[in-house]
Amino acid sequence: MDNVQLEKKIKHKKRQRLRNGLSLTLAFILSMLMLCISVLFGVYVGVFNEDVILTQLNKSGYYEKVRDTIEDNLVSDLLPTGLPWQKILTNVVTLERVYIDAKQNIEAALHENVSTINESEIEATLKINMEEYIANNKVEKTKEVNEGISELSTTLTKEYIRLLQFPFVKYFIKYKGIYEKLIKLFVPIILLLIAVIIITLIKMQYYKHRALRYIAYSCTAAAIMLFLIPAYLLLSGIYQNIHIAPLYFYNFIVSYLRWDIIIFLYIGAFWLAVLSGLLISIFYLKKRG
Repeated sequence: MDNVQLEKKIKHKKRQRLRNGLSLTLAFILSMLMLCISVLFGVYVGVFNEDVILTQLNKSGYYEKVRDTIEDNLVSDLLPTGLPWQKILTNVVTLERVYIDAKQNIEAALHENVSTINESEIEATLKINMEEYIANNKVEKTKEVNEGISELSTTLTKEYIRLLQFPFVKYFIKYKGIYEKLIKLFVPIILLLIAVIIITLIKMQYYKHRALRYIAYSCTAAAIMLFLIPAYLLLSGIYQNIHIAPLYFYNFIVSYLRWDIIIFLYIGAFWLAVLSGLLISIFYLKKRG
């Protein structure tokens, strides 16, 4: 009888070790799935988020620097003509106009709409300023002068429009479309696998608090990874080591990347909150026996 009991005890321990080993393996897979879905979600709400782009454009001082760049370029175009750029660019390169035109242009591009920048109004303002200067200085308005005004106004307007362009949007739209297809494909699969593993862990353990303990291991691992990597990137500043010109675009990209990294810290905090809930549940279930 003792031998039979001993044999049963050995078999039970073997089954227990096998169950524990399988549970740990499932917990590891579960942590990887949690990490994967967190990364997919973080990239979608961070990198591929129109509101994040518009917010970081404001925070990085993008519009102010674009305005300065436009003014510098238009001044360079005007200097050879001998015309006073302060007079010619009056009501043209204002921060308010540049902000509105640039923002509307970017928003239109993000929604794949046609730009709403009023080029004719800009060109007309430039012509009026030139004609007023010529009239005040009693310069004879010949055919050549009129043609020169029209040509210069068109050139300056085109340069203004060119500097307002935001090529980043083209790539953003392209890769967001690809990413959304990946999300639709992989997220349901990952969620299904997570549900299957959790149910399997619960079914495998007689005491439910043990099953929750393995799920807690997974949450802990996911939270640690989602905290450590972003924290390292932020503290080291390695994400700033990119070579992009002009400077105002570099400032935007750095600000944009920084926010995208911070989002993963919030996701890590979410898994810590889930972990806290699991630990409380484990405590009460264990207490109840």
